[in-house]
Amino acid sequence: MFGSDGNSLRTCIDESGEPQLIAEAFAAAKYNRKIINTQNNPRRAISEPPTDDPKPHQAARVQSLQFNKYFYVKSISITGDAVDPTIVPINSPFIVSDMKAFRNFARSLIFEPNVVWHLKAEATVRPISRHMLSYSKIPFNKEVSLDALNRLPNVSIVSISLKRSDAYRVLIDLIIKITNPSIFSQLYFSLQYNNCSIGYVESTSHNITIHPGENVIQFFGELQSLSSESYNALSTVIQNFLTGQTSNIEALAGPNTTSYPLLAVGIIGLSLNVHMPPFKEQLIASLIFNSMSLIPSTNKKKVMLSASITIKINSPLGPKSPLNIQKMNMSVFLLYENDSVGILNVSQAPVKQLDAITYQSQFNTKYLSLTDTGAYEKFTRNFISANKTHPIDFRIVGVASIVGSFALGPLNIDQLLIENNVPLVGLDSLNNVHVDEISVDRAQGAAL
Repeated sequence: MFGSDGNSLRTCIDESGEPQLIAEAFAAAKYNRKIINTQNNPRRAISEPPTDDPKPHQAARVQSLQFNKYFYVKSISITGDAVDPTIVPINSPFIVSDMKAFRNFARSLIFEPNVVWHLKAEATVRPISRHMLSYSKIPFNKEVSLDALNRLPNVSIVSISLKRSDAYRVLIDLIIKITNPSIFSQLYFSLQYNNCSIGYVESTSHNITIHPGENVIQFFGELQSLSSESYNALSTVIQNFLTGQTSNIEALAGPNTTSYPLLAVGIIGLSLNVHMPPFKEQLIASLIFNSMSLIPSTNKKKVMLSASITIKINSPLGPKSPLNIQKMNMSVFLLYENDSVGILNVSQAPVKQLDAITYQSQFNTKYLSLTDTGAYEKFTRNFISANKTHPIDFRIVGVASIVGSFALGPLNIDQLLIENNVPLVGLDSLNNVHVDEISVDRAQGAAL
């Protein structure tokens, strides 16, 4: 049933002549467990199996629980080996006679690295050949160590997606990886961040069977904010998700974690600490400069810059749950041919939404603080000569912040990475300049 090597219950029969045997057995199991002092560790007291120790302040001791489980093993065909012991898998139902003891046993299987139980059986062994004698009431009396789940320490997220979200909900789809065998049926976990509830996930399958080695399980769920505290926690998770940072999420098992009644009580309090990976793409996919003007100032180190830009985003929430961006701040370096031209700071620029992923913004007379006047002069010369056929290309690198809203409420995201190549149509060598009129109103010396 449990065990990190997938062979938790193993019967070894030394071969003595006949290569194949038939075995039948009626067995009883008794479970020995430790009682652990939890007085000074209230969190562990919740997670560890309950005990009936009347003196919790005393040191840990070992108690034998009268936990009898009876099971009848039907006829098994055993193929022996002349050298190595024979491993016999047993797959039989248990008849539990002490439910309280079984729940303690189940909790130990979930929370402890290993458990020990006492197997006692009588077996009947007979060779395949009918001409040989059969052997009955062969005793089997042994303590068996089982590798347990040890709180499932190696749980990780393989992939995560919020693309099914809509205008009112942030829906989550994820695949997790578990290294340990067990049978849980359907799984349900509440999600917490910094001890605040931020939603839930449940398995898509109603019959989760985890085999030895690595297993991937698909979940779906919803990110929710039920209070101001949980909203603040969820906002931090969203901020981390969009800005390339990992969030440490706690998946907490409650009374409805598994649909198997015999395991439900045993798994309560199980806490899985998983790292929620960030969004794999840049939120701001591209910035397109529709127009740009540069106006020299009296300060040789600054230039007045005005521009109209189109912003394309990669929304992690999908097309049905748009991000309503209202304002944007931006602090970026303008690079031309790998040389820094200057630093541009834009604050509170209004943003207009055109469709689900396209926005437009315009800002006027913002200072471009020059970092290299030589690079700036080369950029302006080529900007003047650039045209539609041969546009000028430059890069902007820096960070942005946005203010707006999304499905769960207000949205304020800082430290969004911007790293884009920007093509720009220049002034086409001023070919479109023409004189509308000439006015001569006076003369001064040789000049009109």
